[in-house]
Amino acid sequence: MAAAASGNGDDGGYSALCAVGRNENRYVREWVDYHKCLGFSRIYLYDHGSSVPMSSELGPHLDSGFLHYVNFSAAHRKFQEGYTSDLERFMSTVQGQAYKHCVDTWGPRHTFIGFIDLDEFLVLYDPGLSSVNDLLRDYEQFPGLSVYWVLLGSSGHVARPQAPVVESYTACTPHDHKFNTQFKTFVNTRFKPTMYSPHRAVFNATSPDGMEPYMVNEHRQRIARGRNKNSTHARGAVFHYVTKSLEDFSEKMNRGGGAGVTRPKYYFTLMDRYSKATCDGALATRARFCGVPVPAEVQAKLVKAAAGGKTGRGRAGPKRKAKPAPS
Repeated sequence: MAAAASGNGDDGGYSALCAVGRNENRYVREWVDYHKCLGFSRIYLYDHGSSVPMSSELGPHLDSGFLHYVNFSAAHRKFQEGYTSDLERFMSTVQGQAYKHCVDTWGPRHTFIGFIDLDEFLVLYDPGLSSVNDLLRDYEQFPGLSVYWVLLGSSGHVARPQAPVVESYTACTPHDHKFNTQFKTFVNTRFKPTMYSPHRAVFNATSPDGMEPYMVNEHRQRIARGRNKNSTHARGAVFHYVTKSLEDFSEKMNRGGGAGVTRPKYYFTLMDRYSKATCDGALATRARFCGVPVPAEVQAKLVKAAAGGKTGRGRAGPKRKAKPAPS
C-alpha cells in the first residue's frame, strides 16, 4: 500500500470527512463543494487509480488546504472464507485500508471524522443547526454517531443528465422503508476508532464511565450490532444516490466498489420500483448552507410531486383514499 498526499493549509479542525473513490471526476467537485458548505474543516479524498486523477477537478480546494488528496495504490486482498473476522475482511478491501490510513494518520487532528462515499450526501433537517459541527457537538460524550441512509433511484434517467446530482435525482425510497435501516458513521476520535465495515466502527478506548464504548443514533439510543430494524431521520440523513442514471449504474458495475461489492443489474430496476417518494432534502440543505437556490424547473417538479402527496422527507403519498400514509 502506498499513499502520496497533496494539499496545503493548517492542520486540524473540529470535523472532517474521509472518502475513497475512482473515476468520479464528473461528480467529485459537486460533492466537495456541498460538504464544505456544511462546515467540515477538512476532506481527505483517497483516489484509487482514477484514469484521470480526480485532483484535476479540485484545484481551488487543494490550494486552500480544505481538501487533502491521497493517491492511494492499495489493492484488494484475498481472505479465507469461514476463518476471517469482519475486521479482517474489511481490511482486505481498498476501502478498509483507506479508512484505516485516514483515521490512524489524521484522526488525532479532529474530534469527529465521518466516513461516507462520493455518491452519498449528508442532509441536515434540524432547523436549529448552523453547521454540521452543531450536530456533532451534541454527541461528544459518545464514541460515534450513526446517520441513517435514504436511498434514491434513477428518477427515470437512462442517459447521464448534465445537471448536478442533487437536482437530477429526487425519486427516493420512503424514509421508513426497510432499505433505509443502514447508516453511515461519524466517529469520535478520542475513543480510538477502527472502521470494520463501510458502516460501523469498533473502539479501542473505554468510555469515561468505564462502560464498553458504543455508537448511538440521533436520539442517543445505543446502536445494536447487526442491521437495525428501525431508522430515524429527525435531524439528518445520508442521501445515497445508489444508482444515478442507467448509464452511470452500468459504468459502476464494470468498475466495482471500493469494498469489493458489485451490485447486479436487476438492482437498478429494484431501486426504481421502490423509489416512489420524492426527497428534496439535499436541495434544501444546499440552498440553506450553500446559498444555491432550487432551479425553477426542479421546483416545478417538486410542486407537482407535492400535489400527488409524494414530496417532503420521502414518505410516499396514500395508496388508497381510505388509508392515508402515516405522517
